[in-house]
Amino acid sequence: MISIIIPTCNEAVIIQRCLAHLAKVDGKKEVIVVDGGSSDGTRSIVRRHKSAVLVSSSPGRALQQNAGAKKAKGDILLFLHADTKLPRHALTYILSMEKRYGWGAFFVQYAASSLLLKLISWKANHIRLSLFHLPFGDQAIFVKKSMFRRLGGFPPIPIMEDMGLSKKLRKEGKPGIITHHVITSSRRFSGRIFSTYLKMGLIRLLYACAIPPALLHKIYYKKSCSAKERIY
Repeated sequence: MISIIIPTCNEAVIIQRCLAHLAKVDGKKEVIVVDGGSSDGTRSIVRRHKSAVLVSSSPGRALQQNAGAKKAKGDILLFLHADTKLPRHALTYILSMEKRYGWGAFFVQYAASSLLLKLISWKANHIRLSLFHLPFGDQAIFVKKSMFRRLGGFPPIPIMEDMGLSKKLRKEGKPGIITHHVITSSRRFSGRIFSTYLKMGLIRLLYACAIPPALLHKIYYKKSCSAKERIY
């Protein structure tokens, strides 16, 4: 069984769509929604879905995903953003990779039609994932639960937790790369694709230079915002 772990915080509209879509994904699965303190009805929506398990956690995507992993019953963990859609046969693709690879990720495609977004996803797929083995969270990272626990899970930092995990995972070996695309929202760009992309690149560079993640979080969000204010 594959445990799908979804962190949320004030995602009422998005989580409704996410759970409805996951119901159409083939294969044996466990869906765990880890909420970081929503006040918009997210929790009640999850409770109404009998196929989903609701877990409460302190806010922060790293903390929430680690909390979900602790509750997971599956042998494989799949970390999914609430605004990212899996292909129908995603779990079959993952299981086909299990014996050869202990971890991996999908190619990503943005739902919005934009030449710049296509270039950004191409770079994410063919450079960052295929060449450097550094998938980010919107590429639906999957990993054997035993490996995830042995490595200590996501680093407990407020930003760049996905890169932190990927850096640990790639030391264990090459990832299984699934070239079928997950479809993710472009809402993080908020109509400012180029400037947002440059800012994201700056944050990654500063993280690689060992700048404290707490400071990077403030820089990215332009203020000392709480974990609840980030886009999940």
